[in-house]
Amino acid sequence: MLTDHLRVAVPAVIRLPPAGFRPEDRRAELDDAMTELRGLVDARGDVDGILAGRLRILDQAKWIIDVVAHVDGPANAVLAATDRRAVQVIQSGQLVTVRPARPTALGDQVVRLLPAVSAGYGRSVSLPTEALRKAAAEAGTDPRKLETALQRHGIGRDNAHLIVVMNQDPLHTAQFGVTLTDDNGRRHRGEHVIGWWCNDSGGYLIEEHTSTSGEPWTTISPTDAARLARQIDRLVSRPRPANEPGTA
Repeated sequence: MLTDHLRVAVPAVIRLPPAGFRPEDRRAELDDAMTELRGLVDARGDVDGILAGRLRILDQAKWIIDVVAHVDGPANAVLAATDRRAVQVIQSGQLVTVRPARPTALGDQVVRLLPAVSAGYGRSVSLPTEALRKAAAEAGTDPRKLETALQRHGIGRDNAHLIVVMNQDPLHTAQFGVTLTDDNGRRHRGEHVIGWWCNDSGGYLIEEHTSTSGEPWTTISPTDAARLARQIDRLVSRPRPANEPGTA
């Protein structure tokens, strides 16, 4: 409701309840929201200036990192930044928290939303994305079948075994995406998303890249917080050309 009042677009990962379609539904929902937000909105319906300023960064942002996580339950977040200001919006269930952030070291700030774990067992493994997709589809949730399917699609025995070991029994998961705003105000989605999970061994990341031949490949690597933050910052630092079509 606050964002509607301010005419601020909220990134899709922050899943606000849909508004009622009938005027009476809309009015009742607005009344309930204003009751809950007492103290943030004055008698004239004006939003607290500090909060309004933070929320407007969502529209002004040059860089937006979105996080879809499952850490002891689902929790999504957005970190939006201009050259000088930043805001973090975190949603856990029906609770939405808005707090100031730094406009620098964006990757480090979003990684801090995750449990602090060391890099997991293993080493970096790269393989054709299509081979991984086909093997996963054939194996379902059976690790032994996945190892066999990976080998069937041309992945060496040692790498196939290591991929299965690194993916076993995830405790927490997250996915990071980046949206960049060009000089014309158009927004562009980053080249790919970065996946993360941890198990009893530690943390891992997965991301897709394009080989010199143009074929998509996927890399799975053990990771600690510092490496994960660096990979996210690499996405943030790769804006698309200003003349490319945008998403908004």
